[in-house]
Amino acid sequence: MKQAVALGLSCLASALFYAADCPRGVSRWPFFTATHCRRARAAALALLIAAGALWNAGEPGPAAFLVIPATLMAFGTLLTLLAPVAPRLLWVLVAAALPLSVLCAYLGGNHG
Repeated sequence: MKQAVALGLSCLASALFYAADCPRGVSRWPFFTATHCRRARAAALALLIAAGALWNAGEPGPAAFLVIPATLMAFGTLLTLLAPVAPRLLWVLVAAALPLSVLCAYLGGNHG
């Protein structure tokens, strides 16, 4: 179930992209400087590459090139819609995404 971990990584990547956004020169997180924003974007890009590699390892073929951008858009939409309404719930969900995906991968094993 490498796909579950790949989805968790793409969720974290979209959260990092959202946090590093600087619409007017000020990041969404007040403690993020310009250097932090660049590092967050680089980390998000590395997470997306790792998610694509994990998905491709779990399901060889061109599916990773379709699924990873679609999950990034889906989680980005969730972040954009949920952040103004319930920001604490949003960050709890993002923080729980990777451990839950690793748990799902462990429970699913190789037989998914």
